[in-house]
Amino acid sequence: MSVEQSREWSGASKLLHWLLFAFVIAAFVAVNIAETYERGDPEKLWWMRTHLSVGISAMLLMIAWLIVLAKQGRPQRSGDPWQIMLARITHWGMAILVIAMPIAGISATLLSGYDVVLYGFITIPPFIAENEELAKQVLEVHKHVAAPAFATLILLHIAGTLWHALIDKDDTLKRILP
Repeated sequence: MSVEQSREWSGASKLLHWLLFAFVIAAFVAVNIAETYERGDPEKLWWMRTHLSVGISAMLLMIAWLIVLAKQGRPQRSGDPWQIMLARITHWGMAILVIAMPIAGISATLLSGYDVVLYGFITIPPFIAENEELAKQVLEVHKHVAAPAFATLILLHIAGTLWHALIDKDDTLKRILP
């Protein structure tokens, strides 16, 4: 039976879902800790590099999840048509932002003339012309548009899960649990 005919997510999809959860939380924690340090503090730089590293990892995990989804399909959706439409918008919005936000972070870092340092051992030197004004604009969108939109989508995702568990009393949450 294909995943589309089943009510269960595949093991790969479940694994990628929960790894994405962990990396998104780690990125959120890292950037919020970084914000407690002054500009120029080596601790701030370390936390921002951690934020970028886990963000890029989340992006790669999302790409892997999209490949798995394309190959295996997804289980049957449950809920009313409005719930299914909202779930589609929420899931695709999160997928787009998990890919776009690290690209924005990489771009802003390189445009600022800094190396992209991944987990302290992979270094990508700037290969585009430094443009501090454009870097600021990219970070502005990343921080003040994409991040709040992503947080809203995550809250909608959680609310939808709780709705299914507490109101509809269906197996939506159970299907994604490890």
